[in-house]
Amino acid sequence: MDPLTLHLTTLQTLLHWSIQARPNEACGLLTRTRLVLAFNDAERPDLCFLMNGRIRQEVCLSDDSPYQWGGLRPQDAYMLWHSHPRTWAMPSPEDVILMRQTRVPMVIVSLVPTVPQVCVYILDEEIPTRIRKVQEYRTSSLQSSGGVL
Repeated sequence: MDPLTLHLTTLQTLLHWSIQARPNEACGLLTRTRLVLAFNDAERPDLCFLMNGRIRQEVCLSDDSPYQWGGLRPQDAYMLWHSHPRTWAMPSPEDVILMRQTRVPMVIVSLVPTVPQVCVYILDEEIPTRIRKVQEYRTSSLQSSGGVL
């Protein structure tokens, strides 16, 4: 499986956390073994996100976690993720700056369309000023035991 492919459980959890946080943006980190929901410490969490290392919730994606979380560290990130409760799943100028600073892929969960959308973006290796969408998921296909999320 492509390392930028998100598992069904990860997609369902991201969508659930994003809906719970609405009208604010939800945010966190995805590591190889953990999915983390951070506190959004932005002054205006309805417009942007800011992670200062405080964890609200986390899900273990694997039993072979190499470390225990004591806080969020950017170097532990495999991907950054956050929600766009009122805009499409396109990186904002601030998102692009953050991607350039961290050099990690970004997952954006948009709650705008009738069917929520999850997209994964990376920096283009050949043209660093360009952002490429490498995965897109429409959440109507994310079936859970309770039906469509």
